[in-house]
Amino acid sequence: MAFKITKSVLQKLLAALNECNEWGQVFVLDALAGYTPADSREAEGIIERVTPRLQHANSAVVLSAVKVIMKFLEKVSDADTERSLSRKMAPPLVTLLSAEPEIQYVALRNINLIVQKRPAILANEIKVFFCKYNDPIYVKMEKLEIIIRLVSERNIEQVLLEFKEYATEVDVEFVRRSVRAIGRCAVKLERAAEKCINVLLELIQTKVNYIVQEAIIVIKDIFRKYPNQYESIIATLCENLDTLDEPEAKASMIWIIGEYAERIDNADELLESFMDSFDDETAQVQLQLLTATVKLFLKRPNETQEMVQKVLHKATEESDNPDLRDRGYVYWRLLSANPEAAHAVVLAEKPVISDDTFALESSMLDELIGKISTLASVYHKLPSAFVVRSTVSELREHRQDDDHSNEDEDEGSSDQQEDGSSGQQSEGPVDLLDMGGLSMGGPAPTAPAPAASASASLVDIFGGPAAPPAPVALGGGGPAVQKKVLMNAQQGKGLVMTGAFTRRNNNFILDVDFENQSSAPIASVSIQFNKSTFGVVPMQATVNFPQPLAPGQTVNQIVPMSVSPQFVNAAVAPNLNLQVAIKNNSSGDVVYFQSELDLSAIFTEAGGMASTEFITMWQSIAEANEHYFTLSTGGRGVDAVSERLGRSNVFYVAKRPIDGKEVAYFSVKTMTNVVALFELTFDNSGTTKVCLKLEQKAFSALLQQTMEHLLADRPIQSTRSSLDSKQFTKMATEIRATPEAVTWQDREIRFDISAAAMHLRKGETLVDAINSVEDTKGNNGDRGSLEITNLRLLWASHKSVRTNLSIGYSCIQSLKIRTATSKLRGSTQALYVMTKYANSRFEFIFTSLVKASPRLFTTIQAVFRSYETTKLYRELKLRGAIIKEKELTLLPHEQVYTRLNGVWNLSSDQGNLGTFFVTNVRIVWHANLAENFNVSIPYMQINSARIRGSKFGPALVIETSAASGGYILGFRVDPEERLHELFKEMQSLHSVFSTNPIYGVEFEIEEKPVPLEQLKQPRKMDDVEIEEDYSSSMDAFAAYYAAVNKNQDRPPTYSKELGLAIESLPDGFSVGDLWYVN
Repeated sequence: MAFKITKSVLQKLLAALNECNEWGQVFVLDALAGYTPADSREAEGIIERVTPRLQHANSAVVLSAVKVIMKFLEKVSDADTERSLSRKMAPPLVTLLSAEPEIQYVALRNINLIVQKRPAILANEIKVFFCKYNDPIYVKMEKLEIIIRLVSERNIEQVLLEFKEYATEVDVEFVRRSVRAIGRCAVKLERAAEKCINVLLELIQTKVNYIVQEAIIVIKDIFRKYPNQYESIIATLCENLDTLDEPEAKASMIWIIGEYAERIDNADELLESFMDSFDDETAQVQLQLLTATVKLFLKRPNETQEMVQKVLHKATEESDNPDLRDRGYVYWRLLSANPEAAHAVVLAEKPVISDDTFALESSMLDELIGKISTLASVYHKLPSAFVVRSTVSELREHRQDDDHSNEDEDEGSSDQQEDGSSGQQSEGPVDLLDMGGLSMGGPAPTAPAPAASASASLVDIFGGPAAPPAPVALGGGGPAVQKKVLMNAQQGKGLVMTGAFTRRNNNFILDVDFENQSSAPIASVSIQFNKSTFGVVPMQATVNFPQPLAPGQTVNQIVPMSVSPQFVNAAVAPNLNLQVAIKNNSSGDVVYFQSELDLSAIFTEAGGMASTEFITMWQSIAEANEHYFTLSTGGRGVDAVSERLGRSNVFYVAKRPIDGKEVAYFSVKTMTNVVALFELTFDNSGTTKVCLKLEQKAFSALLQQTMEHLLADRPIQSTRSSLDSKQFTKMATEIRATPEAVTWQDREIRFDISAAAMHLRKGETLVDAINSVEDTKGNNGDRGSLEITNLRLLWASHKSVRTNLSIGYSCIQSLKIRTATSKLRGSTQALYVMTKYANSRFEFIFTSLVKASPRLFTTIQAVFRSYETTKLYRELKLRGAIIKEKELTLLPHEQVYTRLNGVWNLSSDQGNLGTFFVTNVRIVWHANLAENFNVSIPYMQINSARIRGSKFGPALVIETSAASGGYILGFRVDPEERLHELFKEMQSLHSVFSTNPIYGVEFEIEEKPVPLEQLKQPRKMDDVEIEEDYSSSMDAFAAYYAAVNKNQDRPPTYSKELGLAIESLPDGFSVGDLWYVN
């Protein structure tokens, strides 16, 4: 608050309430909410003076009055008075729900806080929160939450009728929330649990897939709340087992089976059905399946021993998920060492759950009650979590910048041309598929570590202590801009972006290289950013290339950037994540990628300050906003650190000696007006203690991360090198995957692709080609040809070659043979191909138009099995079973060219000593002390490899493709001459592999297949239907039927020749005569 409210000021404020307009009353009430009454009597008096404001027509005044009353009710000691005052708040709150939807939403968010604090206020008003058919979805969702908070045994039947009706609406997400609300009511009200379960069972009978799955999820919670009470419904749940396709529903069903395995006769069969797809399931399902199988084994050890061994093997030997692997090892150790302990741990009594998922902590709730009618009460977050401080003048200047964007863009264009790229004016904002609603799930991948520190920044994959090699002291060098792959060819549908956010000539820019790996030229792209912590936006919406970017070409562009308050996302914790949409204006494709902002790129040149200003601001910031951490400065002094930080607009202010140490002070200001003050204490240890102070403490972690990055060691050539520097520069120092070497064929599903994309790529071989196949699902009635290669399925229509499909084997989830209805063959057996690609599921149905031909089924299934069992050729493998007795288990056609012992893996600060293999297919490393600490990197997954400096000296640094996880791995090889020899050999083998890739999928048929483009005439063998010729007679059958009355059955007799009973034969005939054809 800007002033202190005394008793005199209090009375003046209360008197002013009647004299102010509505917005004046809001400010007065907000000021009163910050006052602390001396006793109950004073609190009651203030509430009585504020209560008339509850009848105000302005909803802001009403909510501000509610805030004052809610705050001061804590001081009222008389229970009757408290109840009386509470009842007065109900009518005005109910009235707010008759306003516009936006006001309703704000009111509901505030009411949610109120009923958490005092549910009795609206306990009798639950009907007003029932959803109307025309309520917006965001209003309905909030009403659901409040209904759950107000539900009681007295109104549960009415509420269940409402929820049941909501479950029949068309909005899927609202239906899911409604079904889940029924389960939460059951957990909340024990006496009403049975009624809730009955409603859920009725909804399951509707057989609507998403309703059934949501019902199973909530029934699992009910079973946890009330164990051993409602097991009778398990049979009904098991009837819907085959329809489950969502991970949470599968995991819930598996939990139920495991928990009640002793009461389910075929529990082992049910779990076995999930086991078939174990490798393709999500981690959530795999973990639950592992636990459920162990539970089943403990309850039925004699029947399920083989199953538990199978799942433990999959979890510990075949999985890359560390959580799953660790849990598997724990279970395995428990079961083998102490079964009684395993029984006590796994089958222990579960803690009782309660419906407090969306409840706030009491301390946070009290603070938010004091923020009613503010943005904090809508977000349900404290202001410190999302407020970016800005002065009025700065905001006014920023708005003026936005209003005069055309002038700014002209200036930005001239700057851009000075940087060597074409200057183009903005063509106005382009909305790329509503970026405001974009959700990409999960944080952006960590930016590739600077070349400086192969051990400090590389991903720690293997862990484990090991003695490090002798470190090499590194010198100075400022932070260099290092471009990274922002969007690969798979994400960008042929458009690759490599760039970095940086500052140049006092401007915030995106320095980016555009590379066209598609088959068509690109004239321009549009770019749009989603809301982010710092509101990063491009100053021009369209990037026009100097000339259309031809396939295979690369062009550099400088995109001027800025920050905008309108694009600040205050609803999430501060982070550096940027979500970007790119539109290819030539093809119309819109693609998305995520990246991370280099925070130093928005450090402004206005961050410096005089020492007196620094001291004043330092003292004005509360101690609670201090953040302490340490930095590794590599023995640098104040002057060296100041010079280095100054390059990134971290400004030196002053220094002073204290107790033999030097203390230096620095200041930073971001483009979003976040001001940070640093105190660095230097000693002779090489580690510097840092105290960071800023008003917005939520940004402390990001500023710490940025300071660590700015002071990280930069790569230099080791002083121990015995190679001549000129010779070093002449040697090839990088391996990079070429555009044509990037394999997409087995990892993507494409529709109606170009003729060039239908051609086989290097290393892709044709296994079989079938001329008469119908795409029954997508092009029913259209005859086409199907190619089966070692990487994908290709189907093309005979009517139009442009109507085609390319289905990569990596996208296939299952192959099944079922009956389908074909326009060309009627009801017949067809191949169902279930796939998943780019978060979408596709089902393809292929019908062979050749009767009695099994090739469609047998060949595809056999080739797919071969593909699934040869993943080591194509996929990065961590901690795999690839080493046996310190020797590499070779793949077919694999040859080892180099086996080098004593190679350090620098993926952790300590490093791990191991053995390095270079083959014609991949690179393999394993730790000498633990063979299961290993990595296998196929050449096709190497994005780049180069020799870089590190604190351990020159190292081989390998960056893997985004598809394999985007790992960065460093290896130290001694002596340095051997490192360069090894790198040269890798470069040669990588080049050979790129020319003739080995994918490992081998399958041959006796008949040589014909390429798709040659399949214009009907095939002679399998594609010709063989019709039986009945013109020739069979004498045996003629005599057989002529010998007796056809209406009279012959008595059966046992035939020794056939081993079964047949009708007795006429005289003179033998069994062999029946098969004789004239």
